[in-house]
This record gives sequence, C-alpha cells and structure tokens, in this order.
Amino acid sequence: MKILPFTLCLILLSLTPGSSVSADELGNAVKAAMRKVEPSIVRLRVIGGEQSVDGDAVTSLVTTGIVISEDGEILTSQFALEGNPEAVLVEDWSGKRTNATVIATDSVRRIVLLKAKEGRWTPVVADDSHSVEVGQWSIALGRFYAAESSSISVGIISAQNRIHGMAIQTDAKVSPVNYGGPLVMLNGTIAGILVPLSPQGGGTSSSGIEWYDSGIGFAIPLKDALTSAQRLRSGKNLEPGKIGIRLVPAGAFDANVVIDRVLPGGPSEKSGMIKGDRILMIDGEPLERNSVLMESIARRYAGDSVTFRLQRGEAEITAVVELVEALAPVAQGYLGLLPVRLAKQYDDIRKQAGDSVPLIVVNDSPAAALDVPPEIELISVNGTVTTSPAELAMAIEEIVPGAVAEIEYRIPGETEQRSIAITAGIRPETVTELSDVVLEQIRKSRPSTVVDSVTADAAEPAVDLDDASEKASKNGVSRQEFNFEERGRCVVLS
Repeated sequence: MKILPFTLCLILLSLTPGSSVSADELGNAVKAAMRKVEPSIVRLRVIGGEQSVDGDAVTSLVTTGIVISEDGEILTSQFALEGNPEAVLVEDWSGKRTNATVIATDSVRRIVLLKAKEGRWTPVVADDSHSVEVGQWSIALGRFYAAESSSISVGIISAQNRIHGMAIQTDAKVSPVNYGGPLVMLNGTIAGILVPLSPQGGGTSSSGIEWYDSGIGFAIPLKDALTSAQRLRSGKNLEPGKIGIRLVPAGAFDANVVIDRVLPGGPSEKSGMIKGDRILMIDGEPLERNSVLMESIARRYAGDSVTFRLQRGEAEITAVVELVEALAPVAQGYLGLLPVRLAKQYDDIRKQAGDSVPLIVVNDSPAAALDVPPEIELISVNGTVTTSPAELAMAIEEIVPGAVAEIEYRIPGETEQRSIAITAGIRPETVTELSDVVLEQIRKSRPSTVVDSVTADAAEPAVDLDDASEKASKNGVSRQEFNFEERGRCVVLS
C-alpha cells in the first residue's frame, strides 16, 4: 500500500511536458481524456446570415459546442454566429440532429448560449479541484468534420490571464476547426472554451487570423464561461462596458494615470470625475500604468459598476462609475474657425506662424459676431497652445454649445497678441453661404498646385469630380459638394 502513491507519482511525472514521455504514454492519456469529455461535445451547423470569414462571404459554417445542462444548453464561440443565422442545427455524439435557438451572446468573452429544441444531453462536469498551470499538457478538441469523431491538437498551457486578463493561452493548434470546443487537460478536466481572440481585434471572426494553427490560441476558462452563461439565460446580450474618459498619453512604465478628458454626459462625468484627476486604484487594485486601466475595463460589461480611487490635488476621493453599452454622441460647439492650407507665396507667413494655426473666420459665426478679423493666427484655446490643426482639433473637441472658448490670436504680419471669449453656438445644419470677404481669404491662401499627388494607400477612394452633386464658382473660388450616403456630405472649396 505504501508503494502505490509513489508509482502514481512516477506516472504523472512522466507525462509532464519536457520529460521523457513515450508517444504511447502520451497517446493513451490523450485518448482517455477525450473519452471522458466527448459525450459533452456537439457539432453545430450554422445556416444563412451575413457571415464573413477571412474576407469571404459564407452561407454555412460548421463549428463546435459544449453541453452545459441536461436540458440542452450549449456554449460555443461567437465565431460562427456573428451574422444573425437563419438556423442552427445541433448534432450530438451519435449524429442525431435537432434545431437550436440562440439565447444570448457575450460579446466580451466571445461566447454564445444556445438551447437545443429536443434530445438527451450529457453536460460537462466542472472540476474545481484541479487547477490549470502553465506547462501542463492541453488538448484542443473540435467536432468539425463528423459528429462521431473529434479533431484534436495537443500542446501545453503556455500562459494565463492573457487578452485583458480573460484567457488561457495554449500552443496547441487553434483555428475554426475547434472554435467553440473545449481545451482539455490530460486528466479529462475541461480548462476552457476555445475562442478567437487578439490583443488588437478583441474577438471578431477574423481576430487572431495571423495565429491560426501557429501555436498561439486562447480559451475562456470554463468557470468564467459558466458564470457568463448564468447571466445569458435571461436572454439579454452582454456587451462591452464603456467609461467615457481619455487618459493623458504616458510611457509604457509611467505610474501616473491621469484623466485628460471626461466625455460630457458620459458615465465618468456623472460619477464626478474631472479632467486632471489621477486614478490610483480600480476596485481596490493599485493602478500602475494606463494599459492596466484599459485592460481592466476591456473585460467588463455594460451595467457593471467600477469603483475608482482618485487623487484630486491633495485630496483622495472615490468615484463609482456604471459602465454603459454606448456613449452618447456629444454635439461639438461651433466657433466659426476654418483651418486653411497656406499657398507657397505665403512661406514667410508660414514660418512666422510656426507657433500658431492659420485660420479663416467664417461669416455669420460666433467668432465673426465679435468682430474677429476674417484672417487670424490662432495661438491657444482655453490656455492650450495650438501649433497644428491636430492640436487645434483636440483643444476644441471639449467645447460644447454654450461653452465659452477663450482664444488667443494675432493678425498675420503683426506681433501683438489678442484674446477674446467666444460663446460656442450650435453647428449649422446647412453649409454657410460664404461672404465675399471670406471667399477672398480662401482664394489668397489657396495652394498654387490644385491637385496634390495621392499615395497608393490613401484611406478613401478617389471621387470622380464629374459626379459632384453641385458645382459653383464665385470670386475665383469653386465650390463642390459630394454625397457619401449615410456618411454625410463633403463641401470642397478650391
């Protein structure tokens, strides 16, 4: 009796990655683990919808699912179910087929809860007594080609808490063949559900496409997936939570996490957060750098409450933020300031205005109503120095209708700096009919070369000028309008 535990220990050690394990020993252990979990694995055929894989439209997809209840509740990856399918068919281990209904989707962890219409089902048994550790063998299973057999790939657990702290990483080959299937340990314990994830893409159908079968795959821990299923049973989708703040750019190891902007009307503003607050902790955990905050929010759902510890001046305060599914668009205030591209003959002015942004003041605007000259060089907005159109855009994006913008400017050719407070108005719904004075300023500042060279990787396709919905010319300035369907209109003055 004293020898048996020692013998079992030797067997377990022989199956540890990196040790001298024979192919037969590993193969037998893999087969035993598969036999234990296969009754809980199903094959899913997804029909119809607007699915796209690797850029190609598809009308039918096959994927894998894991049974979690005797009533036929099934968890699978969102990979094959993103296009609102017309039907989902479930095939059990014996090949028997039945319909299934999509109950709800977890768009954070990229899993879907299904309910089979009929049939007898063997649910997976969660085993919390066995912990998942880096270096353990793992088996990626999929029911892709036939209902009665599984596709397998063997590797090790290569990391934990990956992709915003949500996922187990394995070097077993993971691809659409086994998405939705289980990541199984050698003892037959299911570690998690295989899903497509990527640090950049989060988890769309093409996420991690560069990693297919490459030795980098991810699984949502089974415990977390089952917790998600509890919430999905209500029929309500779980969507990513948004907070509505922007942080001051910082280095990778900068410990100062400071709020640069609070979205007006957003959840962070409602909680009392303001620009300049330094975030010290989130839900009791110290915040060491910007990326930690982003990762923490990325794994939470809309409706979740998050408690922040903030430093404001010498005081420390607490703010509780309820994350939202979507941030309401914020109406930007209208000042009537139009950036321009200076012509070559204005090189001297451009050099002199290196600490400012050349602007034209549009007629019938809040700025024009205060007798701001039609041509100015903008130096700052509300104390924020603007030396480029990009800096100007960031400085004015927080200005909403009714807000006061304190601008500092000078008239071209002069050194005297002037300041004035402008109350932002509401952006006009129609394009303002520009006055002769403004048109003359545009004509003077127009680049001498009308058509610039266009790089091959331009973000927008070229627009055929012959398709312009409206063409006009006044005082030597041509005006053209282009319609971009639901994206709006573009007015070009040249």
